[in-house]
Amino acid sequence: MSLPTSRSTTGEDRLFTPAFIARSPLRTSPPSPPTAHIMRPWSGRSADRRGRRPLLIAGALLAALAIAAHTLTPDLAVPIGLRLVLGVAEALFFVAGIAILADLAPPNRAGEELSFNSVALALGLAFGPRRASCCWRSVASRWCGSARRRWRLRRQSWA
Repeated sequence: MSLPTSRSTTGEDRLFTPAFIARSPLRTSPPSPPTAHIMRPWSGRSADRRGRRPLLIAGALLAALAIAAHTLTPDLAVPIGLRLVLGVAEALFFVAGIAILADLAPPNRAGEELSFNSVALALGLAFGPRRASCCWRSVASRWCGSARRRWRLRRQSWA
């Protein structure tokens, strides 16, 4: 199965143009990779043995490196591998975070605290990308508008 493309008048493919990505179902984040589910039991044991903070730090750093490595991808196989690495980072980070929450919650309200955590996580995953996109568009448009104004003023001062 091939991905849909649209041909421009010059003949080049416009598969990854901003207009295509905005309409594409590919822009949504795929579900957790299998490595996240496979690594969670190991992450839990490791959080009990080594502590929660090292796993939080390792998960955040691994996620940051894997996300940054997406900019260097030459073909389709590399992002798939990086997505599996992101699953490991997700397992480390989320398991350690939930373990910290379980440690800090009062014993008579632990179930309530964990359920609030799962609801907040689900709502963040559902509405967070759309909200971030709206925030990014407003910040980017303000920055671009001010950059255009500065450029116009600079051109006028040169004349």
